[in-house]
Amino acid sequence: MCPILGAHGIVYRTDKVSIAPTSWRDLLEPKPELRGHIGWIADYVETFIPMLKLQGSSVYSAERSDLKRAYQQLKRLNPDLVSYDYVLSEVVDDIESPIHMALATVVITTPINDVQGTDHWGFVAPQEGSSIWIDCIAVMAGSKQRDEALLFLAFLNRADVAALNSSQIWSATPVEQALPLIDAGLLGDTSVNPDAKTLQSSDFYEGIDAQNIAQRTRILRALKKHHNAQ
Repeated sequence: MCPILGAHGIVYRTDKVSIAPTSWRDLLEPKPELRGHIGWIADYVETFIPMLKLQGSSVYSAERSDLKRAYQQLKRLNPDLVSYDYVLSEVVDDIESPIHMALATVVITTPINDVQGTDHWGFVAPQEGSSIWIDCIAVMAGSKQRDEALLFLAFLNRADVAALNSSQIWSATPVEQALPLIDAGLLGDTSVNPDAKTLQSSDFYEGIDAQNIAQRTRILRALKKHHNAQ
């Protein structure tokens, strides 16, 4: 069961970033005033999204040449990174976090604004495309409360509940029957509901094999070690 879906992109502080980003390059090659204010994600898929999309490669590429170029690009950016911790976690730990722009998903703009008590955080889906993720809930095969769990999933999939969930966290929903119940402003927000062009250039979630995970994990470990040594 899939309650919400969305895209990875760039979150940024509208009070600190004078011109809204439009490309992954804005994150990978930050302007001088943003150096030292960039946040990233430590994940064997998400870490690589900006570099691979700029290369015109699949987010899930297993090509060593693709991943090597991605590593070199992020290694150059390392001195400008605050950390590899998710930006929401950073702000929860330090409300005065120096992060002004970060790799993230649209659903964090609401909670991060709530934590800081502002409406400064915005989101953009870069023009090169992104990765479309789906948040799923499943029932374990051995569940002792299977019937109750299935009732809960049915509840979440009700049109009115799916619409409320989508509106409260400002996210897209895969429940088609909920769409007529959702505010037109949310449906028309292309950062939440990407247009056809963005969808066409984006990669929908797919699994990757153990060898690909292993080489990505090695790269990520090296990047974090290099960052911590700075």
